[in-house]
Amino acid sequence: MSTQSYIVPRVGVHSRSLIETVGFLFWFFVGVKPVLVFLFANNPATGTLVLSFGDALFFAVLFFAFVSRLVLHRVGESEIVWPGAAKLMFLFMAWAAASLLWTHSDTPASAVGYWGLMLLDLLIVVLLVRLGDLEFVALRSVEGLVLGTAVLSVLALVFLAHSGARLGDDDLLHPNSVGNYTGVALLCTIYLVLRAARRSWERLFWVGVGLVLLVTLLRSGSKTALGAFAIACFMYFLRSRRPRWQKVGATLLVLVLALVAVPLVLNRVYQSEGRSRVESFSGRTELWQQTLDMIRDRPLQGYGFLSFRDYGPQPFSDIRVVHAHDEWLNLWFTLGLVGVGLAAASYFAFFRQARRAARWPGTTAQAALAMSLLIFALVRGITEAANGFVFPMALMLLVLFWMAERRLPLGGEL
Repeated sequence: MSTQSYIVPRVGVHSRSLIETVGFLFWFFVGVKPVLVFLFANNPATGTLVLSFGDALFFAVLFFAFVSRLVLHRVGESEIVWPGAAKLMFLFMAWAAASLLWTHSDTPASAVGYWGLMLLDLLIVVLLVRLGDLEFVALRSVEGLVLGTAVLSVLALVFLAHSGARLGDDDLLHPNSVGNYTGVALLCTIYLVLRAARRSWERLFWVGVGLVLLVTLLRSGSKTALGAFAIACFMYFLRSRRPRWQKVGATLLVLVLALVAVPLVLNRVYQSEGRSRVESFSGRTELWQQTLDMIRDRPLQGYGFLSFRDYGPQPFSDIRVVHAHDEWLNLWFTLGLVGVGLAAASYFAFFRQARRAARWPGTTAQAALAMSLLIFALVRGITEAANGFVFPMALMLLVLFWMAERRLPLGGEL
């Protein structure tokens, strides 16, 4: 095994425990962030301000801790060895920042703010990894994200559940967003369940949390999220230590079930939503065509970060479209071919890192989680988009560090 590492922690037990707690609380906050939509439904600007204050507070605490250790000479000599995917992600953020100079957003200050929040989340992850023990920080972070999303799920089930309707609200918290949050958290929960000892209270606890998340995902009715989660779970199984004959048998079974189930599901969807609506991906094909027409005018640099919601095509009279409902079209529209290239390179480098990590006994489980999250994001990106990547960028960076190689300190041992 290669002897490289992102961090060689040289801090006391109490200091390390504090960093782990901060990591848990930050990711718990990430999980419950959408709750602000409920609390500040009548005043979105205040909700955004609270969200910004929360991120800034976590960053300030970690930055103060980092500077204090520098002054006291308690920062380890070894620096973080950045993986290629991490470097590409920050190059992507740099290009997004440059695009703010020509963004067609009606509120450039808002675009700068959203970009700043994305960068702040990434910097918080870097500080967490730099200050704490990588393994413990990553584990507590995943636990925080899962529990935060579980709280969000319970609130959604209590306040947004209506008989016969999808779980969510078109104005407050869209069902597709509910499906995305719970799908990502469920994949992390699978990791926590598999990691826990068999027949332990810890495993029972995470199974219970997973059931809450699964019910929420099913109730969201997000077809893309459900399909992406099913494929990601199958990938999780293929990456497990099950015998080869079980994997081959499961693959054949899935293919047979798909051949039988897909026509039945399509027929039911045709009856409930109409054939033309289904075949046009709920009207997305018209949106995609109009988006491509506009991209032809600025194919290289795009229209700038966060420009789609104000300048993108609006083919529907009853709803406002804030993104292109396709990750790659949305990136092409906002950040041009340069942005698309950086995003594709980041995803590919992440995939290669996961492939390498799968060969090392110490990071096999992290690699399986990484692959499943990547599959979930890529499938969901067919019909959804985000300001950055569909794969939550802070989580992507954390997982990258977690499954990376390690470098020994001088004269030290792993």
